[in-house]
Amino acid sequence: MTDRTTVHADNQDPLGASADLDLAFAQVAVLRAVSEAEDRGHDEARVYDASIRWGALVAGRLHRLALLSGRDALGDAEQARYEELEDELRALGPVLDRLGLPRPPSGSGGRHRS
Repeated sequence: MTDRTTVHADNQDPLGASADLDLAFAQVAVLRAVSEAEDRGHDEARVYDASIRWGALVAGRLHRLALLSGRDALGDAEQARYEELEDELRALGPVLDRLGLPRPPSGSGGRHRS
């Protein structure tokens, strides 16, 4: 697994997209861990906490990233990470279903650059 956390100076990422991407990748990892823990035994508090954070991520940061991507406002590195995140989110579908969490809108405005 690669480290998806990057550090950017403010002038390289004035929109803060890298921080949003870091948070999104971290939340994907949390949901995978919660799902694996669910296989071993139910931890309702941990699932609840993850569901609250997931809802905020879907409603706020993922929507914002999709808008930035759709407007070609992301730098090349952030766009590549966003596309990787979209792939991760598609693969996360069964985990979301099992935990009873909403899937983010598919094709939520991001477009792949050629």
